[in-house]
Amino acid sequence: MTNIDQLINTLTLDEKVSLLSGFNSWYTNKIDNKNIPSIKMSDGPNGVRGDSNSGKTSACFPCAISLGSTWDLELIKNIGVALGEEAQAKDVDVLLGPTINIHRHPLGGRHFESFSEDPFLTGKIATNYVQGVQSKNVAACLKHFVGNDTEYERHAISSNIDAQTLREIYLLPFEMGIKEGNAKVVMSAYNKLNNIFCSSHQELLISILKEEWSFDGYVVSDWGAALETIENANGGLDLEMPGPSNVWGKTLIDAIKAKKVSEELIDDKVKRILTVAEFSNRFQEPEIKDEEAIDRPEHRSLLRKAAADGMVLLKNEGLLPLKKDIKKLAVIGPNAKEAQIIGGGSASLRPHYQIHPLAAIQERLGSNTEILYSKGCHTHKYLPKINEKLMKNNSGFLVEYFDGNQFGENLILSECLTGSKFWVFEGFAKDVISKEGRPNISVKFSCEYTPDISGSHEFEIFGIGKCRLLINDSELIDNWTSTDPGEAFLLSVLHPKKEL
Repeated sequence: MTNIDQLINTLTLDEKVSLLSGFNSWYTNKIDNKNIPSIKMSDGPNGVRGDSNSGKTSACFPCAISLGSTWDLELIKNIGVALGEEAQAKDVDVLLGPTINIHRHPLGGRHFESFSEDPFLTGKIATNYVQGVQSKNVAACLKHFVGNDTEYERHAISSNIDAQTLREIYLLPFEMGIKEGNAKVVMSAYNKLNNIFCSSHQELLISILKEEWSFDGYVVSDWGAALETIENANGGLDLEMPGPSNVWGKTLIDAIKAKKVSEELIDDKVKRILTVAEFSNRFQEPEIKDEEAIDRPEHRSLLRKAAADGMVLLKNEGLLPLKKDIKKLAVIGPNAKEAQIIGGGSASLRPHYQIHPLAAIQERLGSNTEILYSKGCHTHKYLPKINEKLMKNNSGFLVEYFDGNQFGENLILSECLTGSKFWVFEGFAKDVISKEGRPNISVKFSCEYTPDISGSHEFEIFGIGKCRLLINDSELIDNWTSTDPGEAFLLSVLHPKKEL
């Protein structure tokens, strides 16, 4: 058992503040000479992804809205236990879930990550989910606290909620998850609550969460939600993520020395973080272990039951379940051939296995049934990814990183990558980021591509920052000179599309 108060007394101010910001995207800082280990966090709603760099697969869990439809609290607790076991396989201390925001509007955007529009049902699910996860000494993180109802301009929008509605609808699931589930971590939301950022909200994070509800764990910012130095510190935020520090670090040290933030408050934050490390047994096993992919048969059975129990069949004319003596069957729809099993962003991972509906039906019914398939319609919101088989040597993109904003000068690194979406939290640019911290870099993707169909072609590009698209050295899309917001990545990305 670690004497945390005594340990804090040995720390310098610089050391204390270093513990309040992440080391990178998923780990907190450690202090080797004081035997303070790093805490590892991981998404999320769809299963335990790990650090996104190991390439290890994970069990893919049904989405939360499906789990909420089961109304089965024992099942939910078992799901939590399985998530805890998955977290152990990835050597994770804190699972960033469950998401317990309330379905309040059909355009919410991330409802698949949350359980229900009913606050009491959500609270009961959260309680059992947390108890299951934490039975494995993995801390569960309730998110996003609070009123995170829209992704539109999420860094600026304010959810203005009156006191009664806030208590009875929005806060209730969190209160139940804290008081009944004893959740060890809470994540502050991107948005403002009544015009105050949730990561700086003293009434929310200190008066209600820490004092009234006796929450003894830490509050972590949603990734990139820590936007203020003094306000975040005095408002109740404990851990700024991701790292390296953006608004704390030296700036926070200066604020403490200027008496704008008390060192006693910093001590409380450090204690909360170290308390979670103690809970997960990280002090006893400080070395980060290699991630494992453990495809457990009992997890497969549990997840299959959870997925089935979340579905409701309104009417059955005797067709289901499908019988093997069917002579001919038509399967229609794009999602039959390529189903969507994950929602993207924090709800993404590499599954242990995956089979799409059409292939599953073919496998189930065998050669005695003639199965006809038609795509039926296009349902993609954005253009499908470019066909890598039509790239020269099927090699994907040549990706070059340059220091500064001049392409062709000061090359840092080059590599070949396949895919259509490259996201720094999932490993893209990890070598550059780890060497340079948060460098001012420009990135160039290039390939030699030969279409196999003549006619008009559409191209689009997404970029969190300035971007442009050139074909045969001719500029097709310019979101570099003048930028406009687009629709992807939570309405904060640039998303132009042009036809050639």
